[in-house]
Amino acid sequence: MMYIVIDTCILEKLINDTADDWSLDPLHQFITSGQLQFLAPTVLKSEWEDHKKKKMEAIQRRKRTHRKERELSENLNIFDAEKDLTIGEKRILRQVEKLDTIVVSSPTLERYHNVILLIDDLKEQKAPPFFHSTVKQNEKDAKIIFTCLEYAKRNGIKEFTFVSENIKEFASKDKEGELHLNIQKLYPDIVVHFFISPYKAVDFLKQAGLTLKQPSAPKEKLVKPTISVDNKLPILDQLFQYLSVRLKDWSFLPKSFIVNQYPFVIGKYSLEYPVANAFATNNDELFSFLQSLSIDNGQYVSTHDLANIENNQQKISDVLGWFRTCGIHKIIHVKHGEFVLPFIPPAPTCTCYACKWNNQEYSNIRKDLMIQHDELKDKMDQAYAAYELSEYRTSINILLKAIEQAKAENNYVRVFICQYNIRLLKQQHNHTKFGNEFPDPLEKVDAFDIEDTIHVMPMADQEIARWLNNGSIYDESSLAILQDSQQMRKALRNKRTIPFHRYHTFFEKFNSIWRFLSVNRIVGDQLAEFNSIYQAFQEGIFQILALDQKKGNDKISLYVQHLFLIVRYGDNQGVQNLITEYKLTNIPHHDTDSNDFIDCLLRLIDEVADYPASEFLNQGPQYFREQMNRMLDVYVVLCQNIGLSATQINTVAQKILQYSRIPSVPESRRNFTPISHFLSSQSAIIDKRVLLDFVILYIQNGWILDFQSAELLLTVLEERNTRFTLAPESSKTIHALVFQALVNDDADQLIHLLRLTNMSSNANDVVTTMEILTEFLNEKFLPHCYAVARTLNYLTENSQLFDTYLKHLENHVKNLAQRDPEHHFDRYGVKSGDVDHQSGDADHPLEVSRLGQFL
Repeated sequence: MMYIVIDTCILEKLINDTADDWSLDPLHQFITSGQLQFLAPTVLKSEWEDHKKKKMEAIQRRKRTHRKERELSENLNIFDAEKDLTIGEKRILRQVEKLDTIVVSSPTLERYHNVILLIDDLKEQKAPPFFHSTVKQNEKDAKIIFTCLEYAKRNGIKEFTFVSENIKEFASKDKEGELHLNIQKLYPDIVVHFFISPYKAVDFLKQAGLTLKQPSAPKEKLVKPTISVDNKLPILDQLFQYLSVRLKDWSFLPKSFIVNQYPFVIGKYSLEYPVANAFATNNDELFSFLQSLSIDNGQYVSTHDLANIENNQQKISDVLGWFRTCGIHKIIHVKHGEFVLPFIPPAPTCTCYACKWNNQEYSNIRKDLMIQHDELKDKMDQAYAAYELSEYRTSINILLKAIEQAKAENNYVRVFICQYNIRLLKQQHNHTKFGNEFPDPLEKVDAFDIEDTIHVMPMADQEIARWLNNGSIYDESSLAILQDSQQMRKALRNKRTIPFHRYHTFFEKFNSIWRFLSVNRIVGDQLAEFNSIYQAFQEGIFQILALDQKKGNDKISLYVQHLFLIVRYGDNQGVQNLITEYKLTNIPHHDTDSNDFIDCLLRLIDEVADYPASEFLNQGPQYFREQMNRMLDVYVVLCQNIGLSATQINTVAQKILQYSRIPSVPESRRNFTPISHFLSSQSAIIDKRVLLDFVILYIQNGWILDFQSAELLLTVLEERNTRFTLAPESSKTIHALVFQALVNDDADQLIHLLRLTNMSSNANDVVTTMEILTEFLNEKFLPHCYAVARTLNYLTENSQLFDTYLKHLENHVKNLAQRDPEHHFDRYGVKSGDVDHQSGDADHPLEVSRLGQFL
């Protein structure tokens, strides 16, 4: 038997309405299984009862409020799905119940008279645990620990675990995990394992030999059959019969909607295992049949006799195709183990809409919008394509035609999807920044009664439609993903690990909602609700990578699909902030996917450059072009952090250079910082000729690079002893820019131009530049530009210019002295005691002081 004491502050923090604390369930299991004894002195029990009472009263208040709201809704004949308690409130009730079980399990600990006297003495001496104050809470904490120590002494307990955040008063300064030495001396025969975190306490108890129940039994839910299956048919026909109805009009469903009834489960309860891309079954016949399948010469074969089943090869292909589309790769039997399904690889090339989108063939997709389609599926693909290209009005017009066709075909699932999409598209159209800039024909679109449509849908599909229509899809996904993200954040903060399979279930949770929306052509991924889910998912990805790197395992590598999701829904600043926050030096990914990632980036650059600009009456092209610019920025940020080869980095840099030379590009972008940072961070790898072209482009146009990046690239080029030959026209351009910099008195621009000219292998370039400088400064003296040119050796000894400069310095020093009489300035304007020799005048450039030292 082991023993544990947890102070009230920790107990309170184990109650959370958004997520169950990881340590609560293990502690509850340890105690209820008799492996661990909780010790709760009277003061701790009293504090717990007060806190429990407050929580329960709050729950009861919320319960009464919910009931009143429901009664009002019913009186007004308004549909309301609210229950008496929310999910979070029910979670709190469960947590309070578990904690109460833990606290009540404690034996009675007396109020020992010698402990009360001891605490009074320690308070008076300001000895531990009263170093810093004698506040009431410290006294309560002292009563808890000393009562437990005394109880242990009198009952022969040699050690126990103590969890408290009061490290100022209780913790040892020398050894982590131990009480303060002065407290230990009072009870030298008792070892106290001190922790500030319940997670670390649980880990310690596990290492000490306490065991938890393995989650081998699946969760059970009552089966609600909605599809009839003839169980007298061979199991392949049963599967085909069920799935052909279940997935008749839905191209993708989360597995919970597929495997929740016969033939996957037999009996009253469905089965759910917390394993990604897998389903549980207790149907021996189904398990045996699927396990018998394999691939031979590009065809499915089975050890079962399928001779009497018509079209058995096609049926097997369809069944496994449905599984693969819905992300089901593994089958688990409650008694017979598990296995991975065999899949024949899909055709490598495809011209469907989804593949075109994934390949970023946006221009081709846009051309396809002009085509008139006859098939309902093609119309819905086309409407979804228009939506993704931000052509909302076009999308609605196509959907209106699709509704009429779907009604004629008696396909009310597709009618529902079209009506749902139109409702959201109207909202999104009105909320885009282009929504009010042109006449809106959408007001003519009648409001649909979607609930009436749901009523005429097949019974099997109504549950799914309501799940989407009432927003449960977003509520459930948000709660599940946010809960996982919070737990991973806690694990990082407390330097803990999480089970490896949790990573895969986390990815599956997001994929389920994203694929349900995108594959079924539902326009939900631009909603704020979806964005909040994605933001939690994105942070979770980087938390997973950080946890994996901290363990030193490097087991987790992102697939290109994960990178594409970050590109599609992320933003460059958010991604960079997460990389910085979680100190990721490299984002591991599957090397085989690198070329796919680069190919898509190169295609995107071509698409951004060629896509229609804002002169269209319909502002969709401009709005979508901004989205492409955002995606390009995220691509560029990822390129810096996923460990691309030198060849790949140079390929990307050269493509960005081509893109940057297009005259229309600067008009379509407001921010070149990601590109600038990419070039500077990869400057040691990028070919120097490409870097040089970027610097020249920057000098000519004043964009692509920020000032610091331009400085860095020039420095890198100088360190590489770069020499180049300028074409006559380029030489003339640079000389013209030198003259323009002088006209504008732009010393910063002049520095870049002169450093660039220094790299020219043609001595005449330097000579011509020197002549321009001398002639201009003789006509109009500019002290800033003179300092730059003199420092970089572009001016020869010239007593007249030098005397003029000295007079300027003399006047400058006088002005400084008048403005700052408390300090002394030397003849070059350098303040006495100024270590870095910078001038005290913000308007006086550093180069002037450098020149003073140089002279």
